[in-house]
Amino acid sequence: MFLNKIMRLTFTISCFFLFLACNKHKQNVNNGDTPKSGVSLNFVENREFESGFSSQNIQIEVIDKEEYICFSDFFTSKKIHIYNLKTEEEIWVDLKTMIDFGFKIAGIEILSLDTILVLTQYRNQLFFLNRDGVIWKYIDFNPQLEEIGGYELWSGKTPFMFNDTTAIFPISLVAESEINKTLSEDDFYKKYYSGPNLFKVDNIFDEDLNCNAGLYDLYNNFTDKYFLAIEGKYFTYLNDFIYFFSNYSDTIYQVDPVSLKLVRKVKINSTFGKAYMKPVTRKLQKENNTALNSNFKENMSINSIVYITEKEQYWVVVRHAEKEGSNRPWSVVVLDSAFNELDEFTLDHDNLNLNIRSYSDGLFIPVNRDKIQKDLRFKVNVLAQYEYE
Repeated sequence: MFLNKIMRLTFTISCFFLFLACNKHKQNVNNGDTPKSGVSLNFVENREFESGFSSQNIQIEVIDKEEYICFSDFFTSKKIHIYNLKTEEEIWVDLKTMIDFGFKIAGIEILSLDTILVLTQYRNQLFFLNRDGVIWKYIDFNPQLEEIGGYELWSGKTPFMFNDTTAIFPISLVAESEINKTLSEDDFYKKYYSGPNLFKVDNIFDEDLNCNAGLYDLYNNFTDKYFLAIEGKYFTYLNDFIYFFSNYSDTIYQVDPVSLKLVRKVKINSTFGKAYMKPVTRKLQKENNTALNSNFKENMSINSIVYITEKEQYWVVVRHAEKEGSNRPWSVVVLDSAFNELDEFTLDHDNLNLNIRSYSDGLFIPVNRDKIQKDLRFKVNVLAQYEYE
């Protein structure tokens, strides 16, 4: 029972930090100072996207060489709002049929307006939809995941399609699986930390799937079986590589998408403190069931990584410890293309959410729904738009 509760806590913890935020004030990098990295952000406007719902599931997609911003609501409206940033064309994809059948959604990927991939939560199934919400294909990965040791598919920080035909999913060990439910607690966590973390499908559109698992022993880089290093699956796909980070490590891990092996480790140094937290022990969590959440609140950790194409830079967003009486502070550590640290700057953490989205001309940063006109809070998505100077 302890294992089941802890594994499901991951989604609660991952979602908790998405509700920190911002306001309509104009802000420049480093409060107007010119950063060492050479990047200067100009506030353009607060863009209002009339989705009909408010969502923190936001992603930038390139479809037929045009950029779209996509908002997803898997619970209330049960829709995806897809908005063309150039033409302002917009469509809504209805997910109601899937959800009404009892499917919970872990994530989506949009390859084209008629090839929308929807990953189910816990069920390890992938559905292919068109723009009308009609399902035209689905894949059940349960046989393959049971064969490699009783795992389930997750969605990472970015969607799961690495290219047009290859899907790479984060995976997590399932305590309730037939192959794992007889394991002792120690043996389960030993397997959890030493086992695979990625599941690759090279030919997602073929009938005969070519699947393999990889990236073994990832968590053994920074923890062991006696600690409770439970969290979301923080994988990001940038520049032909996979990048992983953890709340429990101050390092970005670069992964080869072909071999699914680590090829590089990049330590992140913040001027505000150590960018990681020490995991609590399983014993402590049993004695104090708030220990895990308190650990997240009281310590710094890496939150995300984005690539700034125009400057050939990696921006690593670092979440700081909570401060009483204010929204949670955060900063951005800037690395060049060779991962040399150039700078660290802050934006107005009282007004800006750390959930940054990068597009070709700049950034979108969500506005806290508490700062939006009250009768619109659950109808529109408001994002502060910045462009590079």
